[in-house]
Amino acid sequence: MTSHQTVPRSHWATYLQALSERYQGQPVALSQERHGAPTQTIAQGLYFAGISLEGGEHPALLVQMSRLDHPEAHLSHRVALPTLMLREEESHRAIARLVIEDAQHDRTVLDFQEPQSPGPRRLAAKLDRVQCDHPRCPLDAPSHQRLELDVRHYHAEGREPFGDIMATVARLGIGDALVLHNTFEPAPLYAVLGRKGFEHASQQIAEEHWIITFTRVEPSVLGRV
Repeated sequence: MTSHQTVPRSHWATYLQALSERYQGQPVALSQERHGAPTQTIAQGLYFAGISLEGGEHPALLVQMSRLDHPEAHLSHRVALPTLMLREEESHRAIARLVIEDAQHDRTVLDFQEPQSPGPRRLAAKLDRVQCDHPRCPLDAPSHQRLELDVRHYHAEGREPFGDIMATVARLGIGDALVLHNTFEPAPLYAVLGRKGFEHASQQIAEEHWIITFTRVEPSVLGRV
């Protein structure tokens, strides 16, 4: 079952700010539905960087997306003269669709997607049981998971590691940790996992070798937007 909710125009600015904070770093697909024409896919396999309202005489919405391994390389899409904003949500999904209609009755659709689950044996994660010494770890839980995931080879193979990273952290509870090996410092990931209750510590040990430890110190702090 799909629910539809119109966002009042007077709330657009605050809603889009909250939406940008909520879904930053989330996989997203962008498409356009023109009256009498097939749906056109504009972007797929990118990550949401934000959406903002441009004021002035001719208002517009600016959508920005990026690749996780090149966060500085943004793809921008501008929706001129928006007249309607709809939030769509299916009962079995936590991720929403945002539909924007312009003065020509054309629709731009942002589909926030769940990270893909890894296939069998796809995760090369090493599991240890460790003592958690973080001050916010539960006192009655002396032993916690410590998963180690090395994604350095993903980039050489042209693979995107985001889905596997998210699938790994989904297995972690309070006090558990993910030790991530990467070729660069994944700054966009800090905000994404921070909203899921993780703190991080990073260290560069070689030119293309970063070790980042994400420790879950509280439940997900994500709200509904």
